[in-house]
Amino acid sequence: MSGKSAQTIQQLLEAEKAAAEVVEQARKERDERLKKASLEAEAEIAAYREMLEKEYQEKLAKVGRTRSFGRDERRRFSRRTRFSKTVRTHQNCCDLSSRHLKETCQRW
Repeated sequence: MSGKSAQTIQQLLEAEKAAAEVVEQARKERDERLKKASLEAEAEIAAYREMLEKEYQEKLAKVGRTRSFGRDERRRFSRRTRFSKTVRTHQNCCDLSSRHLKETCQRW
């Protein structure tokens, strides 16, 4: 009897160890996906900022470099950049959370 219970306990310990390894691997994969998504988001934001800066410089060249126009345009550019960054960050977080939730549900 004690041999069978010792064997059962050993099986439970092995199953617990295997489950812990699966959880650890899932955490590592999640961290890698988060890092990748963060890098992709940063690249997109940088490209978007570059595009906005180019548009801004083109507008300055067309209209001229009056002090008040430049100041107003910089304010608009700054507001637009902050807003777009907020929207993009929110969207990326939602997408990432959604993907993570789907993948987690599929595993179980």
